[in-house]
Amino acid sequence: MSSILVLLGLIFFSLLILASTLALLFGAVKKIKDYRQILKHAKNLEKQISSLKQNVTHLLEFSENQMIKKAGSFKSWLKKDERTKIVSKTGIQKMLALAETALARGELDKAEPILIQILAKDQDNQVATTKLALIYLHTKQYKRAETLYSQLIEKGSKDTAIYSNLGVALYNQKKLSLAMKTFQKAIELDPYRPARFISLAQIHCEIGDPKNALLLIEKALRLDSKNMGNLLFAAATAKDASDKFKAKEYYKKALALDPYNIEIKKEIAKL
Repeated sequence: MSSILVLLGLIFFSLLILASTLALLFGAVKKIKDYRQILKHAKNLEKQISSLKQNVTHLLEFSENQMIKKAGSFKSWLKKDERTKIVSKTGIQKMLALAETALARGELDKAEPILIQILAKDQDNQVATTKLALIYLHTKQYKRAETLYSQLIEKGSKDTAIYSNLGVALYNQKKLSLAMKTFQKAIELDPYRPARFISLAQIHCEIGDPKNALLLIEKALRLDSKNMGNLLFAAATAKDASDKFKAKEYYKKALALDPYNIEIKKEIAKL
């Protein structure tokens, strides 16, 4: 900045001298008495014009150099900023690793604040969001779990586990209609998970629709025919649907897996 001021000062001073020389030259021309004096003033004028050109050239060159330096500084800043982003991403990866370690140990209370810190730095981090939502689901903070899973779906996630877990969060808040739609979507995306049919069947039972519930349980049993819990659920639901034949059938299948189960024998005897 100081160099520019010096150059501007020189140019201003040169202009003053040039003006003075011009005045003298015009005065001499008016008098037209001494041609040598006129020639002298003309030569001085030529020198002043040359000096002025040099000063202007220096000023332009200086300005150009300053612009180049600034451009270089800006590029350097950009590179530094990119490095900062890389460091930030590396930091987030380290924090994720710490959270995963805590989760593996069952230390949900330690994993939760780490994941919250990650999301404070990177709110679009789907890995951290998914893990935090799962913590809230396990700790029965269903509203928070619902919020996070809904955010993931809004951002385009097609992960069937996210739909299924959102269904669980909604079901436990007694939002049965929304839970039903969510489980149906999870089944559409992946129709090979028995548990999702069972979850949907439970909702149908709660709304007083045992017939459709039984159809869903049977779909689950086609995927896992020797699941004791699902066989007993099918038998009980068949009873609620007033289908004693199917109820007896499923109790017998359950008894085949556990031949000495007295409770199952009692249920068969009642039919």
